[in-house]
Amino acid sequence: MGGAGSAVTEALNAAGVVRPVLQLGLPDVFIEHGDPAKLLSLQGLDAKGIQASIEQRFGGAQGAAQSTVAATKAA
Repeated sequence: MGGAGSAVTEALNAAGVVRPVLQLGLPDVFIEHGDPAKLLSLQGLDAKGIQASIEQRFGGAQGAAQSTVAATKAA
């Protein structure tokens, strides 16, 4: 349900900026209270979870680096 990532993506799109984007965030459900590190891990928003999401979206660490370089050169 549109958060900050959606707003940024919409603004980039409106400005004609076309780049691969990976939006990460909390789901639109109740999140239990507790240890922040554990809660981030459960949502895939700790370092390992973010790395896994990047590798899945961009084809591994090497693929992510190549996508970034290609996007930078295209600009």
